Amino acid sequence: HNLLLSSAVAAACHSLEGVQNFRPVRSLPGLFRSASLEQATASDAAFLLDSARVRTIVDLRNDDEIARARATATPVGLSLLAAFDSGAAVGASCIASEGGGVLRRFQVPLLGDVDGLLDEVAARLPTAKRMEAALYRTVDMRRHDRLVYDALSQGKQQLLYTSMIASAPPAVWQQALSIAADRRSGNVLIHCARGKDRTGVLAALLQHAVGDAPEKIVE
Repeated sequence: HNLLLSSAVAAACHSLEGVQNFRPVRSLPGLFRSASLEQATASDAAFLLDSARVRTIVDLRNDDEIARARATATPVGLSLLAAFDSGAAVGASCIASEGGGVLRRFQVPLLGDVDGLLDEVAARLPTAKRMEAALYRTVDMRRHDRLVYDALSQGKQQLLYTSMIASAPPAVWQQALSIAADRRSGNVLIHCARGKDRTGVLAALLQHAVGDAPEKIVE
């Protein structure tokens, strides 16, 4: 517990160079959130491994997002992710020197079913827009998708978040929540591409589970 607390305190005021939106998740010692890690610098990697003591990564992105990000990754970013992907050992003279065990990375795509997400958004549109979307679905899928994406951009986070929760299979949410909640093997970092929507929803659900008030979750 002291290691979790000390690493959380150290990370609270730390800004990384190539990894955006890194910060602890409130009320959950040992749990961090951020954007993707492909642009990590040597300083970022050292901080994540030795100061924040991240031992498990939960990557919420789809395969195509990961492939695009890794195509332009820094050498350090690739090496850091390779260590997690390969289950590199933790300990003296290892890439992560504090503690024991291994590094782990889990991919849990929360938007794996994009069509399901768009269907959920369409189902939540006002009646007139919902009927328009249903018509386009039979004659012009491009216009259907444009209408739904426009609704998402106008509906802000609430429409996206409720549709995201409804469209991802329960087993996917259960996997993401259970891995992030289990910090017995070391601290956990959850992330998506920008560290905002998917990461934010997962963090909010975890905070809700431990009893955080809504106003504290949105801070």
